[in-house]
Amino acid sequence: MCVGPAYAAPADSPATSQEFLRRADAFFAGGSFDRAIEDYSEAIHLRLDGPDAWFGRGKALTAVGRFRDAIDDFDQAIRLRPKFTEAYVERGFAYGQAGDFARAVQDFDRVLAVEPLNLRALTLRGDARVRLGQFDRAVDDFSAALLRIPRETPVETPNLVRLLLARSHVYALLGRHQAALDDRNEAVRMAPQDPDVYLARGGSLHEIGLHEQGLADRTEAIRLKPDFAEAWYARGSAYFLLGNYRRASQDLQEAVRLKPDYAEAREVLEKAQMETAKEALGLKPTTAIGAVALGQDFVRTSAAQNAKEDVKGDVQGDTKATFTAQPSYLRMIARLPADPPASENSSPASSGIESSSPESFAAVASATASASKPVASTKTAVSEPTASNVKTAIIEAKTAPAAAKTAPVASKTTPVAAKTTMSAPVPAVSPDSQSAGAHNQRGRDLIQQGKYREAVDELTAALNARPDFALALNARGFAYVLLRDWLHATADLDAAIRLDPHYANAFQNRAFARKGAGDPAGAAADEAKSKELAAKK
Repeated sequence: MCVGPAYAAPADSPATSQEFLRRADAFFAGGSFDRAIEDYSEAIHLRLDGPDAWFGRGKALTAVGRFRDAIDDFDQAIRLRPKFTEAYVERGFAYGQAGDFARAVQDFDRVLAVEPLNLRALTLRGDARVRLGQFDRAVDDFSAALLRIPRETPVETPNLVRLLLARSHVYALLGRHQAALDDRNEAVRMAPQDPDVYLARGGSLHEIGLHEQGLADRTEAIRLKPDFAEAWYARGSAYFLLGNYRRASQDLQEAVRLKPDYAEAREVLEKAQMETAKEALGLKPTTAIGAVALGQDFVRTSAAQNAKEDVKGDVQGDTKATFTAQPSYLRMIARLPADPPASENSSPASSGIESSSPESFAAVASATASASKPVASTKTAVSEPTASNVKTAIIEAKTAPAAAKTAPVASKTTPVAAKTTMSAPVPAVSPDSQSAGAHNQRGRDLIQQGKYREAVDELTAALNARPDFALALNARGFAYVLLRDWLHATADLDAAIRLDPHYANAFQNRAFARKGAGDPAGAAADEAKSKELAAKK
């Protein structure tokens, strides 16, 4: 007698509720969620009292992001089968995805009351508790889940690693950075070829002040996965906070190249470029960013909200939850003060960076990019500042044959008649016995103090005494950039470049001015020219 398989293949032309249910399960397992929803719906139509069809459709609806509809289906499954543990777990997951973390916790509590070792319920409840700001309870849940998984079972290693990273992230939110580092060290030991673990551990090392080791971990993450945009962003952010703006710019440019819609990286890149421009003018950063202690965890100040930004999910889940942790250090840049209202003393360089939008629910920290094909780095090599080239850029007067005091306007926002030139404004500053160099230095000092109008006056005095003073033109152009006076900024920087066509910093500053004036093509051309000239030094 021939015995058929225990689980029959789904019927090509199902006729009964059970046949539609089988085929729907097969579609779901293969990732064809829309087709699964159709078959689950037909199974429900043929038999309204079948909890499995409601449950299956609820999971498929969750998978396509229809969380409220999924919750309704799970309600029906639970109504028809009150002790349907899996339905409670999946409804809790759907509540979490919909942002209702309190109800998610209630469902996981029901499950864990009867199944205390349910791994998925433990991990997801820990996740929801992070979102509710219940960090100590989240640690308890992740710790219980870690005890549930055999430590030395290779097949379980990925889940152990993700849970370690999840718990370490919560430790960081609590300011327990050594505990976070311990978990991340263990994750590195268990998965030495996983770039995520180095990215996470680098964050902990920076938090406790071990910056060289932190940078080394970010570098290792990049080595393991050259197209890992988040690792380039993390290392660039570290360089930025350490005050190495040129290296920060290089890394952040690569992050943006790999991920063009990476808004956070673009924001920090713009700040790094602005700070680089200030360095070339001999100015200190106008913000306290360079002096920020990297050991501080900026996420702590609004931990519950920040935790919401750090969570991303695995929609299918099954009985195992996998986690990918992004260290809190990556969010430090995003916690800088918000941009003040524009005024004559407001600087683009000191504006805050908007935090990223909230992610989905299932993991305690945001998941990293999934692209796996390594790509060659194309970042531009820019020489580090040295005593000699800084002196050349900042102190030496860049001379050229005397030029007229007027400069052509290169702005797309204000039409100018052909062959017409416009001079930069000349405030009423009477020349005194001070040298052009002294006025120039005072102007730079005033920029540093945020007194941009006064800086313009001093730099104008310098130019009245010496019209071909390219350094003063560049500095005054930069002061106009900080005032958001794009037209006059462009005029001054045009003049500086005309006097010295190899003035890399003037091209960079004019890029800022052109971008502000609505000329992105001109800004890109100037930025490329600045990099080209800087690379030759």
